[in-house]
Amino acid sequence: MKEIFPVLWEYPAVKGITFWGYKHSWLGKNGVLVCDGIDRSAMTWLKSYISK
Repeated sequence: MKEIFPVLWEYPAVKGITFWGYKHSWLGKNGVLVCDGIDRSAMTWLKSYISK
């Protein structure tokens, strides 16, 4: 996330970024939120990055 997101966010031709599977599910445990909606470290970083 820390390597790729800033490149996309700052590139003028990118009009949007979509996250698929942002929440843990039975399919996998790789989302930015756990099942009860608590932020994982990637989401904490993302919120901080976007707010700057």
